[in-house]
Parts: sequence; C-alpha cells; structure tokens
Amino acid sequence: MAVRFGNKICSVAIALAILLFSHLPIAAESANTTFIRGAEFTGTFDATVEGMVPSVGWHPVTLPDSWHSRLGGNPDSGWYRFSVEVNPSPVDAIYALRFDSVSPTLRVLVNGHLVHSDGEAYRDSRAIRAWPRLVGVPGALLRPGANEFHVEVRHGSWVRAGLPALQFGTHAAISSRFEHYHFLVKVLPQTLNLLSMTCSALLLLIWLRRRSETALGIFGLLFLIASFRNWFYFVEKPSAEVAAIVFFLFSMQVWTTVLMGAFALSLTGAHMPRYRLVLRWMSVLLPLMALVLLVLREEWLPAFRAASYAFALGVAAFGVWILAKSAWTTASRSIAAMAAGFAVMMIASLHDFATLLAAADVGEIFWLPYFMPVVFALFSLGLIERVLRALREVEAMSTHLESRIQVRTAELAAANSAKTRFLAAASHDLRQPLHAVSLLVGLVREQIRGQESQHLIDKIQSSVDSMGGILKGLLDVSRLDAGAVKVELTEVRLDEMFEAIRRVEAPFAEAKGLSLRIGRCSTYVRTDRALAESILRNLVANATRYTSRGKVLLGARRRGNHVVVQVHDTGIGIAPEHREQIFLEFFQVGNIARDRTLGLGLGLSIVRRTAELLGHPLRLFSELGKGTCFEIDMPIATNARPMLQYPGAADQERHDLTGSFVVLLEDDLDVRNALEELLVAWGCHVLAADSVAAATAALESHLRAPDLLLCDYRLPHGVNGVESIQRLRELAGAQIPALLISGDIAAPELRHMQSLSVPVLFKPVAADVLRTAIATALSGSAAAAQDTPT
Repeated sequence: MAVRFGNKICSVAIALAILLFSHLPIAAESANTTFIRGAEFTGTFDATVEGMVPSVGWHPVTLPDSWHSRLGGNPDSGWYRFSVEVNPSPVDAIYALRFDSVSPTLRVLVNGHLVHSDGEAYRDSRAIRAWPRLVGVPGALLRPGANEFHVEVRHGSWVRAGLPALQFGTHAAISSRFEHYHFLVKVLPQTLNLLSMTCSALLLLIWLRRRSETALGIFGLLFLIASFRNWFYFVEKPSAEVAAIVFFLFSMQVWTTVLMGAFALSLTGAHMPRYRLVLRWMSVLLPLMALVLLVLREEWLPAFRAASYAFALGVAAFGVWILAKSAWTTASRSIAAMAAGFAVMMIASLHDFATLLAAADVGEIFWLPYFMPVVFALFSLGLIERVLRALREVEAMSTHLESRIQVRTAELAAANSAKTRFLAAASHDLRQPLHAVSLLVGLVREQIRGQESQHLIDKIQSSVDSMGGILKGLLDVSRLDAGAVKVELTEVRLDEMFEAIRRVEAPFAEAKGLSLRIGRCSTYVRTDRALAESILRNLVANATRYTSRGKVLLGARRRGNHVVVQVHDTGIGIAPEHREQIFLEFFQVGNIARDRTLGLGLGLSIVRRTAELLGHPLRLFSELGKGTCFEIDMPIATNARPMLQYPGAADQERHDLTGSFVVLLEDDLDVRNALEELLVAWGCHVLAADSVAAATAALESHLRAPDLLLCDYRLPHGVNGVESIQRLRELAGAQIPALLISGDIAAPELRHMQSLSVPVLFKPVAADVLRTAIATALSGSAAAAQDTPT
C-alpha cells in the first residue's frame, strides 16, 4: 500500500515539475538575443490595399498585450511595430523572432519586406488558438543599427487576441530552447491526452465485460471525451469551420461536467434526484442554446460561453462535494483521493477559465491538459486495482461456489437415488395387490354376465385402471430416467401412426362433443414408431382433456428436410409463467383438487423426455382462452419402405388357451391365487408355486413338460425370474416359452430386464392383455409381447 501511495505522490510531483518548468522564463538576454517588451499598436489599416502597413493610429503598449481587454473586443485584427538594434553587421548571420503564443494567422515584415505570412492558410480570420512560433529572419534584410518590425495578428473576436513578449536574436541562440518550450506547451499535452484517450477506451472495454461497474463506464467515457477535447485543441489546422469548432469544444466541456457529476453519484450511490435532473437538462439545453446563438446571434456567444462555464464549474464543484462527503462518511481513502483529484482539476479549470477571459497573461498556457491526464492515470490505477480486486474476489467466490455446487450435486444425486429407490419400492408394493385386484376383476368379468353386476364390475375396473395409470406413468418416467428405453429407428409413414391414434382417441373426443380432425400425410419419417406414437397420443389426449368445446387437430407440415407434426386445440391455453412448469411431473394448471379425470400430470413430462431421447425438437405456442399448439420435428426418411401395420389395443383378439400347461412362479399369495384362478378359467392346466424348488418338485409328478413359464421377476432368496426360467428350461431340456411379470421400476432392474430376450409385462396387468401375451408367447412371437401396452 505504501509503495503504491509513494508512486502516486511521485507522479503528481513529476506533473507539477513539468508544469512549473514550462513557465520558467526563456533564456536570459545576451549579446545574441534581445527581449522585446515594448511596442506600438494600431487596430486600423488602409482598407484599399489589404495587408498594407497602417500609417496612422499608433500608440504605445507593453508586451504581452491583449487588445480585446483594452478596446472592449474590437478590432478583429491588430498591428504591432517595434525596433530592434542589430550590431555588428548581420549580413552573414541567420536570425529568428520567437513568439511564445501567437495566432496561427500571422504576418511579419522586416524593414518593409515580408518575411512570413500564413494568413492565406485560413479562409476565416477568426482564429481561436495560439501556438509557439519561430519566424526566421534573413540576415540580408537587416541593417546595422535600428531595424523596424511590423507584425499583423488576426484573432477575430477571441478574448485572448494579442501579442506576448518577444525574443529576437540569432537562430542558433534561440532555436534549441524554443524546441524545448514547443515540446512542453504543445507536443507533451497532446501526447498525454492521446494516451489518456487510449486508456479511457481500455476502461470502456473493461466496463463492457462488467456492466455492473457503472462508475467505471462513466469514468471511462468522461475522460475519453475530456481527453479528446484537450487533444483536439492542439490540432494546429483542423479542417472544420471555426464556428463548428467553437460549438464542438463548448459541447465537450459541458458533457465532461455532466459526466463528472454522474460519476460522483454512481460511485457514492448518492440519491439526489434534483442534481441528477440538472445534469440531464444541462447536457441538452446548453449545447442546444449555443447552437441557436451560433446561427442567430453569434456576437452573443462569447458572453453565453462565459456564463455557461461559470455555471458548469458550479455544477462540477457540487460533484466534488458529493465525493468529499462520501469519503468523510465512509472513511474511504480511495473516494477521498478521487475527491482531491477532481478538486485539483477544478483549480486547473478555474485557472483556464480566467485565462480564457483574458484575466491572465496572453501567453499563459492552459493547465487542464496537463493535470487531467495525470489525475486520470492515478484514478485509472485505482479503478483498475478495484476491478482486479473484484475479479479476484469473484474467482475466489466462483471456486467456493463450484465446490459447493459439487457437494450439492452429490447431495441431490443421493437424494434422487433415494427417491428413486423409495418410488421403486413403493411402486412394487402397490403393484402387487393392484395386480391381484385387476386379475380378480377379469376373472369376475369372465364368470358373471348379469347387466347390473357388469355395471358394477365396470366401475371397479375403472378405478383399477386409474390406479394402474398412475403406476404406469411412474414406470415410464423411471424407465426414461434410467436409460432403459431402447430406441429403434425405422421408416414410419405418418398416416399409419395418425390412424392408430385416431382409433384410440376418437371415442374420448366424441364423448366430450369435440371434433378430432386428423390430417393426411403419406410422408415417411425416421423415428421410433412406438415412442413417437406415445408422444403424439399423449399430446392428443392432453388436448382432448383440457378442451371443453371446439376441436382438436393432428396434422403435419413439411419444412425442408423435416416434417413438423402439430397438435392444435381450442382449449383454455397456457399462461406464459406456466409454460415450463407443465413439463414437470404432477404439475397441472387449474387442477389443485387433483381431479383424476384431468389426468395425472405425467403426460407432458414423458413427452418432453421421450422427445429428447429421440432427438426430436419440441415447441409450444399458446394463447390464454384461445388454445395451444405443440410442434415436434421429425426428420424425413430418405430410403422409405412400407412398414407393417402397427397393432393397436382395439385389434387384440380373444385367444383360446384351453389345455395349455402353465407353470406359475409368484411369491405373493394373493397374486398367485388370482392368477391361478384366472388361468384355470381360461381353460389352462396350472402348476402354481412360490419358488423354483417347489415348482421343480411338483413337476416330477407331471407327465408332460410345461407349455409356458409365467414368472414374477422378484422371487424369494435373491433368485430372480430369469434365473428361474433358465433352471426350469434346463430341467425340461427344452426352450419353453416364457413371460416375466414385474412390479419393479428401479433403474438397475429396468436396465437388466431391458437386456433380456424374455418378454416383460409390468404390473398391474389387465386380464385381456395377459391373455393376448400368453397366446403370443405360445405361438412363438415373443417380440410382440415385449412392448405390449399396460
């Protein structure tokens, strides 16, 4: 800290030394140099011949001289004359006349001979700048003794128009110190402000990466504008008109003041609405009024500029006061340093304001171009250090946050794993009695044919189906989470898939009085037939459920090499704040009471997960009260070929199982009894057991091998259904058809069962589905039962 503070002190000391050195008097008068401090002045000249030396109106003045401060602003041009004694003979010498600060529009005559003229370089004589100038004087034009010099200065209405003290002598005696002085008062401030502009641009780039650092952005813009203004002032021959230059410099000064106040407010967080309002209006009104005066009443502009500068200094002083007050309140050394730096700039501005009003020597230099880059460098170091410290803190926080995220991720993974295990266990335990109930309902339906009893059985079956739907939804989510769903991409004709959906969903739409419209599309797409149909069926069912009147439309449109399948409805619509939540499990808009007729809240979650699994983009468009549209993109198949008709639930036939010998392995007594009774009712001969050992012992008393093995996946003593099937097949010496029935939805079990060649039915299994699966297995088509809907 002490080293940084020492560096700042050294920087300020160097800047002050440069400024003081630039004000040292030029070399003392010697035999080869002469100071000229007295002259005669006239503001009149012979208008008939432009550039002729005036013959009347001369009166003595002391240099430096500003005729505007003596004559009240007139005339626009002035002539000075003086005499210089030159001894000995100057014929072989080269001489020069040094001006420390003079108008760029200048004419110099020696003994009636023109030795310098740059008046033609400016079409407009209203110059507003003054530069150091070294004018060469040929020795041949000088004579021994007194030599008469005439200097014409054109400065227009500038209040600093005039002539500084001069130095005359040999070129060798004057030029070296003049070059040094020229560097200090012109090259150095221009270079400093060019560097300040570069650093300001760098600060703005840093701010663009950290928009939260508002004070940094304002600070960079403040010094970019101020540095550009200072740099531009030292451009010797700008291409713009004088009026435009005056307006530009004035506007830059106003905006610098506004940004200084805004920086003070932003850095300290001060709440000063009136001061902020003054800054806003000042940034617009003052440049606008200056422009109006420049166009209509240019002669009023100097007075307006003087008054505006005084007002701007007052506004800037209030900004310094805000910084100082905040530094005192918060005991912040950095803000105190900024307040001190801006105070130094205020002092420099007051000096320059006095110089501008010709209250100082006409040869006096402006201080702000020196002080401002130095103060900016100090401020920039402080601000950059602050930003770097903030970045280090952010990096440390990011590292800490990353470690916390890793810990939290591990905790969430453990919690999710525990949830999955709990869900799997709960689902398995619920599926067992529900599976038994479902089988018993099927058995009762087989045995009772009365109309009243049939109506009661239908209600029982509806409740069972509802509970089964919940468990099936949980199973589907778990299978997708576990990665146990195998994608088999094929070429599918959309018409066939649409027709299968129509057969299933049309009765539900008709029951609600809705119109279900299915578009025709013979295009083939590359997708998984079962998974894609599941997505569209869920979307159509969801649209039907939440549409009370109107229609539901399923159609497709071709876009490039994709087909966009759309499901439209005229339902209640989805509010913007709910459009992400609807894809969460068990979330339903407007179903706080959990009405089962409105679904379970799993369908859209399954839709999104399945679409992501297939790589089919899913989009949602909705408007409250008007309806919703879901879109899903499917790639067009390049080598399409006709596919076999996909069987729907309505196509299932009743199969005759009479005489079939079925070995049933089920450890749950209720489920085993229900299954046994149902199989017997279908005409099957059943051997029911709770383990492989019991089944093996019972088979020894049978004279024939089983036609089918029907096994639960989870059996006692850590033996699973697959192992049991393998043992029974080895015992029989034949590849007996087999079916697995499982209530497990845990990820490891799902992945294991997915890899098996034995078809799997998930509990609860409806009686007619079980009958179809058994018949399919007996006929040798085990693959058809693998994805049988539950």
